[in-house]
Amino acid sequence: MKYAVLSYPMSRTAPRPPAIPAPEISDFQTIARDGASVQKVTFYNHTGSHLDTAAHVFEDGISIEAFSPEDLLFSHIAVISFDLPDRYHVMPEDLMPYAEALENCDMVMMRFGVEEIRAHDSYRFSNLLPGITREAAQWLRARCPRLRCFGTDLPSFAVISDLSNTMTAHNVFLQGNERKQLILEEMKLTDPAVLAKLKTVTVVPWSIEGVNSGPCTILGEYEE
Repeated sequence: MKYAVLSYPMSRTAPRPPAIPAPEISDFQTIARDGASVQKVTFYNHTGSHLDTAAHVFEDGISIEAFSPEDLLFSHIAVISFDLPDRYHVMPEDLMPYAEALENCDMVMMRFGVEEIRAHDSYRFSNLLPGITREAAQWLRARCPRLRCFGTDLPSFAVISDLSNTMTAHNVFLQGNERKQLILEEMKLTDPAVLAKLKTVTVVPWSIEGVNSGPCTILGEYEE
């Protein structure tokens, strides 16, 4: 078996949603002055490759601290690839052709093939890409009883250019604390051949007490 990293490192220069400031890294101690390097890192928890829990959108929602290792391991993975125009609102009819593949999965990855946009057109990546609607989230909840994780290479589950109408897609997907659901945003889904061979996906969150969502490393195990 081989492993692929399905997340990006946090970067000060990477694109990000317009409401999220860039991370800041500064030296607190230096080797030259203090004999060891200690750095200060300031970031917002929805920066780069990160996970959303129910506590992101519900006052009483479950937080990442409540997830066990087993809750972060996925072994029935469906991968869907889309080629859609900017600002597109993904609706149930877009998902219906994949109903059979999605029915028994515990994780679905939706790849929109936006890695070149992320690398070369930060404004478009941060502001104009497609997203999921409330109706599509409802369809996934109804048709996929085992689904615990939705991952995408988009910077947001919702349509960033239409958050007033699509942000509640998060609420629909993450509602109810018993399923311990996750949304993974800004995944590194650059190799369709690897994605097609995935056997398991493991999500490793940054462990910070009191943070309900946040950056994570995502590892995919696949057969060579």
